[in-house]
Amino acid sequence: MASSKKPTYKVETKPVLERKRRKSDLVIMWLSFWDVTANIFQEMYFTLLRLWEI
Repeated sequence: MASSKKPTYKVETKPVLERKRRKSDLVIMWLSFWDVTANIFQEMYFTLLRLWEI
């Protein structure tokens, strides 16, 4: 009984870990996406400032 319980426990915990990993991956993707967009806006802003100065 103990040996048959162990594999099912492993199978149950694996998808949970995968789900958590996927969620964290999505969070990281969103953070990187916002970082990239903020960086692009910053570059555009600074280039406009340079153009106005000239």
